[in-house]
Amino acid sequence: MEVDLDTLLKEGREFFELRRRFQKAQSPEAGTPIYVINKQWIERYKKYVFYEEVNKDMRPEMKFDHCAKTHPGTIDNKKILEDDRKFLKGTGTSKMFEADVYDAYIQDKMREKMDFEYCTEEMWQFVNSRYGSDTTVKRFY
Repeated sequence: MEVDLDTLLKEGREFFELRRRFQKAQSPEAGTPIYVINKQWIERYKKYVFYEEVNKDMRPEMKFDHCAKTHPGTIDNKKILEDDRKFLKGTGTSKMFEADVYDAYIQDKMREKMDFEYCTEEMWQFVNSRYGSDTTVKRFY
């Protein structure tokens, strides 16, 4: 599906604002949910929505094949997780940890800001509702 430049710039601005608010926040309250996103996916997504141009308040020229070449696809978090499916099942006894929540382990060699980033629940829902994901990785501060 081909998307026009104004639509991509609008999405880029919305994501930029969500990300800026998260980066400016001192430290969230204990228990605040955060999500893990594969850094490679974030970089592809930023190119797709002209994130750098939005940051510089520039209006880029969109090539005819921009969407086909830069579309980020589904959020691919499985690449940063352990292949050996070591899951912890929630007990359902705590309001914050539902019985159907599973915990996936991030590979030991993966590093924050190099291989993955944290984002707010609002940011996660923003991108996940548009692009979907192979795995949701939820953590708590």
